[in-house]
Amino acid sequence: MTRLPLTLDIDGRTWRTPLTASDVREHGGARMVPKSYGRGGYWRMEGTGGYEFFRVRGGRLTVMSLDRREPGRKRWKTWMVDDPLHWYGMRELVLDLPPGRLLVAGLGLGLFAHHLMDRPDITSIEVIEIDPDVIALVEPTLPDDPRRVIVRGDYYDRISDGPAPDAVLWDLAVGTEDQTRPDFLKAQLLTAVYLPGTPLFCFGLRREKHAEELLI
Repeated sequence: MTRLPLTLDIDGRTWRTPLTASDVREHGGARMVPKSYGRGGYWRMEGTGGYEFFRVRGGRLTVMSLDRREPGRKRWKTWMVDDPLHWYGMRELVLDLPPGRLLVAGLGLGLFAHHLMDRPDITSIEVIEIDPDVIALVEPTLPDDPRRVIVRGDYYDRISDGPAPDAVLWDLAVGTEDQTRPDFLKAQLLTAVYLPGTPLFCFGLRREKHAEELLI
């Protein structure tokens, strides 16, 4: 008998995150808009919480989407959503972090910031985000946290000449597994070069995958 992958049931009528009630907003090349998942559909969980998929029950599941638009183009691209995969997956990653000074690569929807409120042993949070429109759009939705500072810049420039943190939470990959493979590989290799010995936690990369496996 074929064993079916573990599936998490989500009731679309009761699904909430801190971003659910956020206003629909746009700032330059970034916007936050609601999107929905149809009832009865299956979507990826990628092992988060031990689940491979989540299934929508009870009604359509509405999530908040961060979209970005390339300069000179009219088409928007989904960058991140606060669906069960991203919300619970980021919580798992944050709970795994060691205490101390944290460097975050990429602001996204700021999901990590909400979960870090449960980690008082994280003493400082430096967030590196290259897109000023994303910063302007998302920063007002974050919980107040005196430990956090958001810096506009490039993660790889930062690690090449800045002080070493106690851990890095990296969330810069967007796309399918094949599309993001080079991004994960670059993150692992360059972080090892510039921040030797610093633990790197990559959102979107299964825990058992390492740089040598990404080369295959």
